Amino acid sequence: MSNLDHENYYALLGVRRDATVDEIRDAFHRFSLAHHPDNLPPDASEARKQATDAFCRGTEAYRVLLNPQSRAQYDAALQTGARTDVASMRPPGRSTKPPGPQIKSIKARPLYQRALQAIKKEDWKTARLNLQIALQYEPDHPLLLSQLRTVEQALK
Repeated sequence: MSNLDHENYYALLGVRRDATVDEIRDAFHRFSLAHHPDNLPPDASEARKQATDAFCRGTEAYRVLLNPQSRAQYDAALQTGARTDVASMRPPGRSTKPPGPQIKSIKARPLYQRALQAIKKEDWKTARLNLQIALQYEPDHPLLLSQLRTVEQALK
C-alpha cells in the first residue's frame, strides 16, 4: 500500500475542494506526466508496478472528480468519514475490468479504436491498416490478431 492510497482525491491531484473542471483536468495532466508507467524503462518492473498503481489511483480520482454526481457522492462520503474509494461507490455487481485481453500500449489503443470504427463502417482497408500498425506496438496480441483475421476475411 502506497502513500497515495491514504490521500483523498483532491490531495492526490493537488487541487482545492472547490476546483473547477479545468483545474482538475490540468492537475490530472501534471499527475499523468509524473506517474504514467510508460515513462519508465520496460525493465523497471517493480517501479513500473508502483507507477501503474499510482496512475490507476490518479485516474480513479480524475474520473470521480470530473463527474458531478460522483463528485457529490465522494464529497458526502468525505464529510461523514466513510470509505471514499471508487469501489465503495460502485453499484454492486458491476465490474470495472472489461472482459478479455487488454491492449496495454497507449499507442496501440487509439489505433484499435479507429479499427473498430472502420469495421462498423465496413471500411475494411482502414481497419486492416490500423490493426497492422497497432500490432507493431503489441506484437502477437490475441485481440488484435483476431480482429485482423476477421478483417482479412471480409476483404476476401
